[in-house]
Amino acid sequence: MKAKAFAKSIFIDSADGILKLSDNWFDMNAGEMRVQIIEGDSIGITLRSIYDIA
Repeated sequence: MKAKAFAKSIFIDSADGILKLSDNWFDMNAGEMRVQIIEGDSIGITLRSIYDIA
């Protein structure tokens, strides 16, 4: 995934709750961030950040 600017408190989740990642709650600077899928797959994932809390 890529961010155009600093992104605070990125959270990755899946609809079925089975997804296990190397990191699913992090800050991201502009550029690329790679997260490894340890268990499950990337189908139906959701991404949220502190920006989405309103």
